[in-house]
Amino acid sequence: DVTIGEIVRYRLEVGIPEGTIPDFQITDVLPAGLRYLDDNTTKVAFLSNGRGGVSSSTLGATPQENGVSGDGTTPTETLAASAISGDGGDGFDSGEAPVFSLGDITNVDSDGDGESIVIEFNALAENVIANQDGLVLNNSFQVDTTAPDATTKTSNIASVEMLEPVINDLVFTPTTTPATTPTTGDGNDT
Repeated sequence: DVTIGEIVRYRLEVGIPEGTIPDFQITDVLPAGLRYLDDNTTKVAFLSNGRGGVSSSTLGATPQENGVSGDGTTPTETLAASAISGDGGDGFDSGEAPVFSLGDITNVDSDGDGESIVIEFNALAENVIANQDGLVLNNSFQVDTTAPDATTKTSNIASVEMLEPVINDLVFTPTTTPATTPTTGDGNDT
């Protein structure tokens, strides 16, 4: 649950099969009322516990973290600005989907556990008329690739509810000062 001006931290995690995935992209489908913060806090990790693990044609193996899918490992590598895009305008607008382009992904970790890519980023709950108390904002992400026979995959939905402050126990007590009557004055007093 969030209020206007608060930041929501999203975590996107995608299981990666062994082999090569060409032109791998993750698109977060932010709803109107939330705005992607292009504030250099978007982090990425390639989770693998095998030698060589997961790598990217554009990022290399730099974001490699020792871990396996679903273990909650927190990414520590800042995702390069060149890997993040929107609609081409300056900055990101309310509800504009950030696209994380990771190039060709190669997974050479050939063991029995899972490998994954994790991206974490911030979104701002905006001060817009639609963000009223009780509004539920649903977010999901999509994974795309140019691999033959590949189809766009969509994640589960992550929801946040907008909350507005409630002020209770307001007490208004008027006070009066007794009127006084002047005892002296001149002819121009009223």
